[in-house]
Amino acid sequence: MANGFTAMPLEAWKNTRDTLQSLTQIIGAVRQADTPRQQHWSHISLRVGAQGLVTPPIPAGDEAFELRVNLTTHRVEVSVSNGGEAALKIPGHSLADLTESLRKSLFNLGIRSQVDWSILDASGSTNYDPDQIDIFWDNLFRIHRVFTTFKGTLRGRTGPVQLWPHHFDLALLWFSGRLIPGTNIEDE
Repeated sequence: MANGFTAMPLEAWKNTRDTLQSLTQIIGAVRQADTPRQQHWSHISLRVGAQGLVTPPIPAGDEAFELRVNLTTHRVEVSVSNGGEAALKIPGHSLADLTESLRKSLFNLGIRSQVDWSILDASGSTNYDPDQIDIFWDNLFRIHRVFTTFKGTLRGRTGPVQLWPHHFDLALLWFSGRLIPGTNIEDE
């Protein structure tokens, strides 16, 4: 363990990583479908929470809901502002089963997501090793702390520290304030 980080050889956790990324992509798709568009595509990213990867509150009529991949209990969790909750155990279930269970859980909790469930790729098998996830979570949480500390030292505008499901990378937006020559500032 160098600098507090535990080694994560790719061959040891590749299948688990692929499963986790697929789960975050499914949750990112729900967030994208149901969250008003935000600058820099922040309406699809996830945040690092106290127990895993979480969406900020997503509007749903008079309510709001959050989705979490709880990396300490190894569950996908749904929390609704009216107190409703659901939890789906990850190990032992296929991506297709988890996706269908998430769809049903949202519906049963009164959430009518706008996501097109038929286009989500849940065809992969679920290889989810909780021991590898524990290592990943510990390292991710440490990296998040480094990014958050660094962000506090910056001048100028920054975005949140966020995980991008499509590339499965943790990132921080940092804007210098300089204009890029030859670009139209009105063009997104």
